Amino acid sequence: MNLAIQLPKSLALPQVNISAAYVVLLPGRGSARARSSKSGFERVHPDAKERGIAPNVLRYASENAQDGVSLGEGLRLEYTVDTERALPVYLVLRLVNGQHWRCEIDPATLVAGAPVERGMSLAGLLIGPRQYLEEFATELDRVKDHRAARSFFFDLDRRTNPQLVEAAAAAFPGLMPGNTLLGTRLATSSLMQALGAQLVERARTNSGLRTTATHEHLRTHATFISRMFFTLANEHFPERNSYNLGQFEDAFERFALGELAIRLPSGMTTTQPSSGYFVFFAEIGMFCMTAGIATNEWRRALSVLVRAQVPFFRSHTSDAVGLQSRIGDYGPHSYVPAQAQQFRATNRLATLRSEYAGLGIAELAQKSNLLTQTFLSGML
Repeated sequence: MNLAIQLPKSLALPQVNISAAYVVLLPGRGSARARSSKSGFERVHPDAKERGIAPNVLRYASENAQDGVSLGEGLRLEYTVDTERALPVYLVLRLVNGQHWRCEIDPATLVAGAPVERGMSLAGLLIGPRQYLEEFATELDRVKDHRAARSFFFDLDRRTNPQLVEAAAAAFPGLMPGNTLLGTRLATSSLMQALGAQLVERARTNSGLRTTATHEHLRTHATFISRMFFTLANEHFPERNSYNLGQFEDAFERFALGELAIRLPSGMTTTQPSSGYFVFFAEIGMFCMTAGIATNEWRRALSVLVRAQVPFFRSHTSDAVGLQSRIGDYGPHSYVPAQAQQFRATNRLATLRSEYAGLGIAELAQKSNLLTQTFLSGML
């Protein structure tokens, strides 16, 4: 999908020239590639050091480095995203005189706001995964509300997200031994494809619980992720010999409704669903159930994970986005706070709990099929 960040002429921008531009994406939330555009900016390929520090930054340079590009007519920076839509947070502009400006980006419209002067140094403006995780950890220490829930998703993200695990290992020594780091990268990347195939096949045929991939290496990866998932659930929602199901349920409902979101000092917002991959929480559970992996634990969790898709989709369906039928159509750019608040206020959560109470695994699979057919029809 081709998208573009726009700095509109209507902002009455100063008559200054820009030599370079940087779009800072939220680390760990999809990937994107800069594209050269007609606005006078060319895509810049980062070197190995730049990729290592801030792989989440799209870089552009003026075709005329000395004179730069005028902001008089606004600015348009094009880029391409894959399945999971990357989330632009802010735009950094480098003036020909060496000054830097920062502009916040609306995730729904991709329109940048008025520039704020940020001095001569680029350091500290291009925040990469390690800085993001360190800032996140610091902010979690200050948060009072729903700390266990937020800490669970933070821990799960930094330990299983292939775009974050290396930064997490560097930022938090001892968190992930080398073999765990390698195992995480392999497990997540292999399973994503298998879980997608499982979801599509089941929804297309409207069948019950089944998996399309039973290769031994996938069982190994699913066992690895499953063990990590429930280790963290037991740690953050402790109960004797297991995890507290009520706290687990509350955490996923709040996460689905965007109620756990934290805005970091850098301007990045986190602890919120990044895309329709939210449904993969339930898919890994179904995969493990059919493969005989931690079946008792997943049987307890699966109703919550399927049911939480309802508030997720209801609060992330926006008329402003247009047709939504694929994984990347849902995320912060489609989040509608008023719909989330209404879902909570009208007691829909209690109604769903009652509706799903006592459902067996096969019935939960059918519920999942219906949600996929309704909200992710473009995948079928």
